[in-house]
Amino acid sequence: FDAFLPPAGGHVVEIGVKNGALIDGLAVMFSDSSESRFGGDGGGEARFALGGGEFITEVEVRYGRFVQGLTFWTNKGQKMGPCGAKGFFLGLGRVQVVRLMAPRRYMLAGVHGRCGKFIDSIGFHWAPVTSGAEMVSEAKVRTCLQKQLLSSTECFGGSGGAAFD
Repeated sequence: FDAFLPPAGGHVVEIGVKNGALIDGLAVMFSDSSESRFGGDGGGEARFALGGGEFITEVEVRYGRFVQGLTFWTNKGQKMGPCGAKGFFLGLGRVQVVRLMAPRRYMLAGVHGRCGKFIDSIGFHWAPVTSGAEMVSEAKVRTCLQKQLLSSTECFGGSGGAAFD
């Protein structure tokens, strides 16, 4: 799966996480009202709406054979999570934890990975800040994204499910 910024240089305005013992599904909503959904519909749902000028700068992933937990932080100190479980689950293997931070003046621009009934693995796209509070021209955004897009080259989690990219 892959959800990335809309072409007009919008930004992520909300994240939805379906979760229980695992991360079942993920939804990313953008400022142009588009939405990308991945994975299943099981578990409860946590929604994380961003305010004006707010963007995600840090993500923690707990994973084994599947993504078991996600936590997000913003440039304004807001925290969402942890969503999902925090420990070992029979048959899911040892839990590993990675915490990813955007470079200075970058924000979460999208996600990629593998999914089926659950989110099997996940990686992140980071782009220069383009929040509503810091508007720049569409041409400048496209140029910046072409030159400066950063992706976690690695997905964290298992190898099951279908790719989303």
